[in-house]
Order: sequence, then C-alpha cells, then structure tokens
Amino acid sequence: MIGGYTQGSDMLLDQAVRIVPRIYESLAQSLNSAASSDAFLELAATLRAELREGEGRTAIST
Repeated sequence: MIGGYTQGSDMLLDQAVRIVPRIYESLAQSLNSAASSDAFLELAATLRAELREGEGRTAIST
C-alpha cells in the first residue's frame, strides 16, 4: 500500500527509515574528498554511532 507507513507501527522499519539516510551520507564522496582507507570500517562506525544514539528511544519518539 502506498503511503501505508505509520511511524511507531514497526520498530525495525522505524529504525531503517532513520538509518538509511546516514548510510547514504557515509557512502557519498565528493570529488574533493580524500579516498577512504576502509569504507566498510567507516560505515560500521557510522551505524554504531547511529544505533547508540537511538538506544532508549521508542519508535514513537523518533
């Protein structure tokens, strides 16, 4: 169903909606950016930080 997402109805989906933009930001690289020494390590650090930030949140308060 299009438009069927309701925040708070599915905690995993709420988490994904919150994290996916951070994943895209982490993977983005401009022409002026230095090459990453380990893109997967940087992505993992970004996700860990996001998950720590989200700990204790209920799906309704995101």
